[in-house]
Amino acid sequence: IEQGKQQGLLDGQKEGFQKGFVSGEQAGKQGFLEAAKPVNDLFQALSRWQSEKEQQQRHMICELVQKVAQQVIRAELTLMPQQILALVDETLSAMPGKAETVTVHLNPQ
Repeated sequence: IEQGKQQGLLDGQKEGFQKGFVSGEQAGKQGFLEAAKPVNDLFQALSRWQSEKEQQQRHMICELVQKVAQQVIRAELTLMPQQILALVDETLSAMPGKAETVTVHLNPQ
């Protein structure tokens, strides 16, 4: 009887430890997930912000490149206005209906 009592006590203790371990593990995982949620939310918000900033920067860079190109072209044509005539001739020769006479008027400014 004493041996059965001891065995029952050991089995009960072992089962209790096992259930306690599983319960503690689940509670720990749940606690971690709850604690990590604000960090995950912050990470998502920062990722969206970074993506928006990158898109804004790309747009600004494209605008800057366009403005620089316009200024370079303007400066080049100011220094060598005959290039306008070459460009007009090239464009007209590429157009269909070459037999027609075309008159191009340019603003001197």
